[in-house]
Amino acid sequence: MEVPEDLTVTGIRMPMENHFSDLLMVKDGEGQPMTFPASYQQGDTLSLETELSLTEKDNRAHMVIDVVPVLEMETATGEKVCAYLYDSMKYTPDMNILEIYRIL
Repeated sequence: MEVPEDLTVTGIRMPMENHFSDLLMVKDGEGQPMTFPASYQQGDTLSLETELSLTEKDNRAHMVIDVVPVLEMETATGEKVCAYLYDSMKYTPDMNILEIYRIL
């Protein structure tokens, strides 16, 4: 997105953060891990990549995950704004009946 005014990205919050925050990797437009705070000038391009890293051995690999992280920002005038990162943390396990039986 093009930044409409000077702003600082202050962080990311999400529901159930203590359960899922380690799964979400946020990278800037250059593919580098994003660090906070990050400042942008009017006219800059704010580009993010999100990646959900979940291994098969993780207990959460058997859960349906649908969490919407929120990108928190602050304008130069001190106004707090946010942007929702829809579809960045969606995961549905692909399990057959034997795997379901093993879990139960």
